[in-house]
Amino acid sequence: MTRAGMEAAYGTAPWGDRGVILDGCTLLNLYASRRIAEILGTMSRPCAVADYVRDQEALWVGRCKSGPAAERERVDVGPLVASGLVEVLTLKGDEEMAHFLTLVSSSRIDDGEAMSGALAHARGLAVATDDRAALKVFGRHLPPIPTCSTASLVRHWAECAAVDAALLARALVDIRERATFEPGPRDPLQPWWRAALDGA
Repeated sequence: MTRAGMEAAYGTAPWGDRGVILDGCTLLNLYASRRIAEILGTMSRPCAVADYVRDQEALWVGRCKSGPAAERERVDVGPLVASGLVEVLTLKGDEEMAHFLTLVSSSRIDDGEAMSGALAHARGLAVATDDRAALKVFGRHLPPIPTCSTASLVRHWAECAAVDAALLARALVDIRERATFEPGPRDPLQPWWRAALDGA
């Protein structure tokens, strides 16, 4: 089944028909799952990542929950780009650069989130982020910049690909241990995440 066919069969994704740009933390979370290619493969169009996020922010995940730097794994999005699952975007033109500068100077979000937001605004994308400050900034933006979360991307994969409960739980454990992430209490998908962890 094609990605578009999976979208049609399993319903509309929370981000609608927009493409999704991953901020640094979301990219790390999905990479840590060891299933990022499968997760992104259920999307109806390639995901995007800002060149700054790729080169400066999303650099390492842990091989295990704790340990020395030697236990870290370098994040390599090259194969995802080569396979067409990820597109690397660069700010272009005065308008995109000005919007980036406005976001980064008027809020408490970092450069990667501001760049992702500026690219999303200019190119009609949704930002995948779990950062509370970024969610607040993007929600107050005029017009609001659509967002989605790590949990929504993982659940989309689980539903579209009918992922086995044990495999899903293993991916969530890897995200927790290799990226030290779990959805917080304000994430509406936290109950789903916990149930999936307990359901294996």
